[in-house]
Amino acid sequence: MMFKTFFEDKFKREHSRLRRIIEFFEDQENKIPESVMKLMAHIMNAQHIWLCHLKSIPAESDFWDLPPLHFFHRLNNQNLTETLDYLEKEVLLNTIQTNPYEEEQQKRIMDVLHYMLEHAAYHRGQVALNLKIHNLQPPELQMMTFD
Repeated sequence: MMFKTFFEDKFKREHSRLRRIIEFFEDQENKIPESVMKLMAHIMNAQHIWLCHLKSIPAESDFWDLPPLHFFHRLNNQNLTETLDYLEKEVLLNTIQTNPYEEEQQKRIMDVLHYMLEHAAYHRGQVALNLKIHNLQPPELQMMTFD
């Protein structure tokens, strides 16, 4: 139960961070370079694809698909809903085949979930850096501050 609570909190925070970036994109729509939009879409597409892999169902998108901006909120919300639903049903210490070509490539479900969060953080950093390169100040995403 401790792991589920941990991951529920982390995925809710990730959803909130992505929502704030999406809202920023909507406010600055004509100024956001396509490359930055693609990075943002990649974060959400990858989460969808990994979740589908965990659930053993086909994904509806590819890693680098670029949906229209108005679809970003729906994809972000859908990812959160489906991730929380998955967390309720699965034993996170169970393993899953992560590479269909290598039988030895087994990972714990919780490790895959952790990777999903790391992947998102990595690319959020790229989004922020690219916005700054294009003279756009990214939204504040720190969930913890130190006085």
